[in-house]
Amino acid sequence: MPDENPKTISCVRCGNTYEAFTSSQAYDCACDVKEDRIVGAYGSSVLDMQTVHFQAGFDHGLPEGQICDTCIRHLQDHGELTEAVNQFDLPDCLDQ
Repeated sequence: MPDENPKTISCVRCGNTYEAFTSSQAYDCACDVKEDRIVGAYGSSVLDMQTVHFQAGFDHGLPEGQICDTCIRHLQDHGELTEAVNQFDLPDCLDQ
């Protein structure tokens, strides 16, 4: 049976591990890669409850999973992400 409360979370981009506070979140690694976007959650110092999309035409090649704040900053600095949008302002269709 898989551990439902892992002690660490690994970033899908860089592979660094972070101390977990839930089964899918860690401080500085609490955002999820989901298809064409990154969804921020509590614990992220970059996208706390915000969402960004990968720029059109950018093939990120990342599996779905957690991504750390350092990697998000790198993607932002290189213009690979759209501007952050508060999750409460997004259409319901993005929540699925």
